[in-house]
Amino acid sequence: GPGGAFVTAAKLLVRNDCEIDFLAGPSEVLVVADARADPRILAAEMLAQLEHDPLARAVLVSTSKRVLVTAANELRKLTPSTPRRDIVEQSSKEGAVFIRASSISEAVRFANEYAPEHLVLDVASPKAAFKSITNAGSVFLGRYSSVAFGDYCAGPNHILPTKGVASMRSSLSTYDFLKTVPYQALTRPGASKLVKTTELMSCAEGLPGHAQAAAMRGKVRM
Repeated sequence: GPGGAFVTAAKLLVRNDCEIDFLAGPSEVLVVADARADPRILAAEMLAQLEHDPLARAVLVSTSKRVLVTAANELRKLTPSTPRRDIVEQSSKEGAVFIRASSISEAVRFANEYAPEHLVLDVASPKAAFKSITNAGSVFLGRYSSVAFGDYCAGPNHILPTKGVASMRSSLSTYDFLKTVPYQALTRPGASKLVKTTELMSCAEGLPGHAQAAAMRGKVRM
């Protein structure tokens, strides 16, 4: 993953001297669950994020009031036995959130607005729901896909955007380490067609030299 608060502080110190990936906030998970999801498993999924640090966030959105209430109770039951009890108790005070949705579609819309680091789709048709997902660091589909698998051994890298940044960028990938060189190669007819547009825009900006350069290129005869 992207590291904790100390790693982020180190990145802040060197970001003007060298390239970094991005600054990540506290770990977070948003779980979308239907009425058939297992509340105890949902609670365990939430606890797995809440044990990271006191600022971690775990949000459960479900169409079932029973699932929400039971999952909240199960989280309270699991907390005393976890070795990181103190951290989970702190993060749960504000970070454990339970939300009722009128439909899976509404839950998915909320997920896109929230743009979570981790998104779990614990629903009957996860692939169908996934088609509507536009903002998430990484998505875990179905009853068997725990975020913990992605943390350690399943799928792509796990350096993911947090705190809503997934609405603007993807997870770290090889593209972050590549440098591209764009180029333009105009033909004489193409240059001639672009002269007028370039003149209008450059003159509007008060840069007549740009208009002149474009016009001269558009008139070149080879």
